[in-house]
Amino acid sequence: MTLVILTSSSPKLIGQLNPSLIITNNPNPSKLDFPCIIIEDKNFNSRKEYDLSIKEKLDNINPDLIILADYNKIIKSPELLEKYKDKIINIHLSYLPNFPGYKAHEQAWKAKAKESGYTLHRINGHVDKGQILKQEKVDISDCKSPKEIKDKLSKSAWKGLKELIATL
Repeated sequence: MTLVILTSSSPKLIGQLNPSLIITNNPNPSKLDFPCIIIEDKNFNSRKEYDLSIKEKLDNINPDLIILADYNKIIKSPELLEKYKDKIINIHLSYLPNFPGYKAHEQAWKAKAKESGYTLHRINGHVDKGQILKQEKVDISDCKSPKEIKDKLSKSAWKGLKELIATL
């Protein structure tokens, strides 16, 4: 399976999936043991140009699956969405519909939530509104910071993602 991960950070658990390619907008990603392309949005005149640059890289390898892992951009490009609509899965660190959007772990912390979770969903150009493929609730009552929540949810989400991929 040809797997591509789009990320804005360098999730520690990427290696579990053995991706064919990582595309990041982080100019200084952690050292990764996989092919990595840096595409910074600041180098483009428009968001559309940026998205089309990503599409071009994806077209070069024709991935079976694209995972958005801690990716801080909303993919809205019709060209990208249409070509890869059934191949893009977002890892969202909350049990949707709770805490949609950016930094869900911080939202859970501020809400003093005892439980959150993760949601693996397809993307459709709207924030966290795509078809849900897998969800799991996670007890976060023992977490002492937003970072602990993020780490705990990430670990569960990556485990769930491996299980989901095995069924696709």
